[in-house]
Parts: sequence; structure tokens; C-alpha cells
Amino acid sequence: MPPARNDLIASLLVGDVDHMHCWADCGLHFRSYELLWNLVEQCRDRFPHVTLHFFAEHHGKGRCDGAFGLQRRWVADYARTTTIDSLQGMKSALETGAAMTMSLDPPPRGPAYKVKIFEPKKKDSVKKFDVSGTDLQIEYTYCLSLQRATQGHVRVRNFCFSDRLHDRNTGSMLGKASCTTQQCTEE
Repeated sequence: MPPARNDLIASLLVGDVDHMHCWADCGLHFRSYELLWNLVEQCRDRFPHVTLHFFAEHHGKGRCDGAFGLQRRWVADYARTTTIDSLQGMKSALETGAAMTMSLDPPPRGPAYKVKIFEPKKKDSVKKFDVSGTDLQIEYTYCLSLQRATQGHVRVRNFCFSDRLHDRNTGSMLGKASCTTQQCTEE
């Protein structure tokens, strides 16, 4: 599991949470087998149930879609009066913008923002979900449900759409999937 995601989950989800729902845009950079394998590991280690939902194409622009544009605006507004010359300066810019945005629409109704400096270590390899023995094509699904089974196994069901999730037995089982390790390259 990437350290950033582990840190995020550990800091945001406290207490007995037994089902993690992940929502992602439908872009190909989110539809990766590496992300899916990370969620399999989360299901194995922490959450008995994990569901990965993909938004439909052209679903409109909401708060999630505007997050990076909003953060760019925070930094630009801050940089008009203050020079950003360090990672701490960037953090201050983001915290200042976040505080202003939260004052306009306070949590819990509005979004809550936490800014954290993350300095990852370079990896030599990455784990990837190998679905070559299945008929899953992640670029054509909208919902995957993961459920912890016995002996460290995770059952993965493919649902065409999230609204079919009410009956967990209706999704098609992926069958035999495994993990492969790939060496990281500079590319």
C-alpha cells in the first residue's frame, strides 16, 4: 500500500469502520490494476469490505472535480502577497486557502481539508493486480466489490454499475486473480 494512502486512511478513518467506499473519476489513470491491488491489500488488512466506484463519463463538475483547480487558486492568491520558497511555504498557502474555503461552507456540511507534507521514499518495485486469468477489463467497469474471505483471500465481484450493489451476490466473480511485482523504471 502506498504510504500516502496509508497515512490518509489512518488519519481520517478512526474507530470501527468496516466498509471503505472509494470513488474515483473514470479517467484511465484511476482505472489501474495497481490501485485495485492496493484496495485488495486494504480489504485483507483493515476493512472486511471495500467498494471501488467509478463516476460515469461526463458526470459534471462537482467539488471533487474542482479540487485541484481550487488548490491552484489558493496558491495563486497566497503568492500575490507572499513568496513561496519552500515546502513549508506551500503548506502555508494551502492551509490559508483551505481555512478561507471552510469558513464559507463549514464542515460537516461543507468539505474539510487537512494539509500534510508527504515525502515518499523511492520504490524499487510495485505490486499489480494480475487479472489475465479473468475477463475483467477495468476500463469498462463502474463498480468493483471486494470482500475478505478466509486465509487471507479476497473475493472480487465486478458490478457494471453501483446501483446493482444492493445485492452483493449479483456481481460476477472475477475468478483466479493474483499479484505480480514489477520493477519501477525512471519513465
